[in-house]
Amino acid sequence: GKLLTDVDFTFNKVTGEIESVTIEQYDYDRAAGMGVVPDATVAGIVETAQAQADAVGEEIVAEIGHSFYRGSNDGAAPGSNRGVESTLNHLIAEAQRASLTDLLGEPVDIGFMNAGGVRADLPAGDVSYADVYTVQPFGNEVSVATMSGQAILDTLEKQWKSGGERPRLALGFSDGFTYSYDPSAEQGNRIIGAHLNGEPIDPSADYRIAASTFLLEGGDELIDPADVRGILKVGYMDVQSLIDYLKANESVAPRADQADVAVTVNGDIAAGETVTLELASLNYSNAGEPMAETVTVAIGDTIVTADIDNTFSAIPAGLGTHGTATVGLVRESGLVAKVLQQGKLEA
Repeated sequence: GKLLTDVDFTFNKVTGEIESVTIEQYDYDRAAGMGVVPDATVAGIVETAQAQADAVGEEIVAEIGHSFYRGSNDGAAPGSNRGVESTLNHLIAEAQRASLTDLLGEPVDIGFMNAGGVRADLPAGDVSYADVYTVQPFGNEVSVATMSGQAILDTLEKQWKSGGERPRLALGFSDGFTYSYDPSAEQGNRIIGAHLNGEPIDPSADYRIAASTFLLEGGDELIDPADVRGILKVGYMDVQSLIDYLKANESVAPRADQADVAVTVNGDIAAGETVTLELASLNYSNAGEPMAETVTVAIGDTIVTADIDNTFSAIPAGLGTHGTATVGLVRESGLVAKVLQQGKLEA
């Protein structure tokens, strides 16, 4: 919003000290109602700058064939739920990873994007500079840094915000990054495993991460700044990163697979016993996004397919467990526990 700040202070010229300060703030409507008249000189500067900005904003930077959305609560508009993964959040994460890879001429492994930094959807068709700026209006710099696999796993755990205004702040991830979690587990012990291009994230290995400086410096309390090493700031802004990516990938489609899958195990994990898997987070939250109807779980030579319940009315607001299914499997000796630990659910 807009605020008018009125500051009155007393300055002692003899001592060179400020002796008193009184600050009062007025919201835009209240200030207008008080008859505050804009300074003519400043208003002229603003008008000229606005005209120049409008001209730049109208420039078409790309034409895309698919729409991308933010997360939503049931019956609410996109953007109402920051706790569910979304096609637009994933797109931006991949754009930052790919654009920095091209800019630096060196591989970047994973891109992260925070849902709070995405403030509008991106519909199919012509995309103007103003459209991209409306999606990402904060002017954050996109940087690359090194994080250990353990730091990445710790970051995943921090998406849940117990006692906060929002119960979860879901990150967007670049293509190829996936993880599984148990929503019934206690805070700090929910992550079952994570993978990059099918390979398990090694807690002791290092990975190059693309993200905004907001995230890398601890924004939303997702990444611990102490876990960030060798941050490289090159003055590359988030809006330009997405523009460059869309120009080079106008046919880009929404990510079809979910980055995260929720898994809760019911039953005795013993050879010959039936294990029931309660699955969730199998779909996005909007009708305009990819929506799977069935899920397939493969364990060894056993393949089971189940229908997905896409009734979202029972999903708690602010969470991301959209798309649920129940799968029963008989455990073969030495097999199920390994598959669950690695999070290799083929969905």
